[in-house]
Amino acid sequence: IARAIRGVYYAPERSALMGTEVPASADEVVRAVARANKWIVAPSGDAALNALGLDTQVPAKLVYVSSGPYKRYEYGPYDIELRHRANRDLLDCSQITCTIVQALKALGRENVGDEEIGTLARNLTEEQAGAFLEESAGLTSWVADAAKKIWEAKHGQDC
Repeated sequence: IARAIRGVYYAPERSALMGTEVPASADEVVRAVARANKWIVAPSGDAALNALGLDTQVPAKLVYVSSGPYKRYEYGPYDIELRHRANRDLLDCSQITCTIVQALKALGRENVGDEEIGTLARNLTEEQAGAFLEESAGLTSWVADAAKKIWEAKHGQDC
């Protein structure tokens, strides 16, 4: 067992290709902290864009929105920041819906076009697209419109 950060441990796996131990991912560390504290977390900004395939750059500073307090952790080469958000932004939504909403907010209403809708439609499974459409009913109108467009693009209809 190896220590990632204070209070978070993981069982390191050995890479057959590289012949070294592979540390836990930064996302796994954040999720472990959230589980231990009963917080809800979702990637935000560039981390959300990268997780959904909307951006190929891997951010050096990983920002997550959280139902817990503001916190900052350093893990390996990563600077992890948890930013508090109102629970209404995080509750009653699946993990994928929270991530999509944060990615759309990072892009901004005016920057969500057909290309972004198409990318999300390709990268989401049927279940994820369906959950996002269903859960978007209580969200901001432009996010709900994006959910409908993603669903339509996923099913081959015109946006």
